[in-house]
Amino acid sequence: MRVRFLLIYFVIPLGLTLSFIAMYFSGVPWFEHFVVPAVPGLNPNSWRELGFLENLQNVFIMATIVFSLTAAAKKPLLWQKIVMGSAAALSFFVLLEETDYGLHYIEYFSGAGLVAGLGSDLPVRNVHNIGDLTDIIKRFVDAGLILLFAAAPFAFAHKTAPAARTFLPNRWSLATLLAMVLTSGLAHRLEKAGLNPDGMMNNNLSEFRELVLYYLVMIYFYELVFERTWPTALRARKARGKIRELVVR
Repeated sequence: MRVRFLLIYFVIPLGLTLSFIAMYFSGVPWFEHFVVPAVPGLNPNSWRELGFLENLQNVFIMATIVFSLTAAAKKPLLWQKIVMGSAAALSFFVLLEETDYGLHYIEYFSGAGLVAGLGSDLPVRNVHNIGDLTDIIKRFVDAGLILLFAAAPFAFAHKTAPAARTFLPNRWSLATLLAMVLTSGLAHRLEKAGLNPDGMMNNNLSEFRELVLYYLVMIYFYELVFERTWPTALRARKARGKIRELVVR
């Protein structure tokens, strides 16, 4: 079991992110463009949106949406449906924000490409890039990660009601946070060393960090939905049903 958790919560996110970092800073154009493709006619600030790094993040978010909706459909109690439905709605909003509401895909496939805007900054295309919201959100997210995935699994495992314990993340989540810190620090050190290829991700190295973040959230919801026993009145109803069957027989 420990080997399984070590693989899921540390080895996979660490290895995956290190692979993207190695490709991006490799100096090999093919590897660099795998992470951030050079797309003629498209504003360079949108290039990373079409790379495998960003789109794998989107896959993790979409998986989280699917897991949440699955739980909302299957869980018997109203509060469970509300919680998981809300998680799906929030994840969908994050997906829209991450994809600029699909604008870069529309520009790419329609050929519009914002050719006139080449070499200039793109206008604000989502909520989290308005003003200082990005920095503010990062602070809240960092605090939430520490409280939910680092502190809560250890502090409240034996001190909360069963319903609350159901939502506690796996303690191995701390290993994923460690992988996030290690890979993010490495990416910034490589950039400071002058290895940033053409500045294709200038001021956006947080994408490596976000890859691990969305992976962790996806794993959390998978475990929450498919591997946790939720306290529910359903078991009581099943027990009553079995009693009725015995009486009828």
